[in-house]
Amino acid sequence: SSFSLKTLRFISELDSKTAQTFESYSVRICNGSFIPLPEAIDGKVFIDINHLESAGLVQGGNGLMSVRIKVADSSFLPSSKRSIPFFNQLRELTVIVDNAASISIKALFLTDVGKELLSLFKLQFDEIAFNEVIELFSKTGIAAILTTVDGLPTPVWTKAIESGAN
Repeated sequence: SSFSLKTLRFISELDSKTAQTFESYSVRICNGSFIPLPEAIDGKVFIDINHLESAGLVQGGNGLMSVRIKVADSSFLPSSKRSIPFFNQLRELTVIVDNAASISIKALFLTDVGKELLSLFKLQFDEIAFNEVIELFSKTGIAAILTTVDGLPTPVWTKAIESGAN
């Protein structure tokens, strides 16, 4: 990998607190570019976001930014359902929506330095962070979230499961 001069300068001055904070949020990064956020941000999360933003790794810490993800056609779904592919922690997920062109979710965006720094981290799968990301997406009015297991789409969350319906 090659890095920009700005990133090399950043790495040379990187302190352990910033590295640890960024690493703790790296397992929540989706599509290599954004970190989904809950609607209400307070306490430690607020402090961490401000720290990462002031370090120049993320932007959008003021809570006013969101990511709009466009819906794609999906060959394995009925025409009334549409899908949004994304990945988290190297796991490919598909968000299923009902008749929507896109979904919007509150997010922090990685800066170019943040994206380049992310490439240095060897991500270990974190089930808790993975489920937190799924939980945030589940609140956006979607129908289901699928992952691929042995080449087949497999639900990890559906509206019916959450509501207790069968």
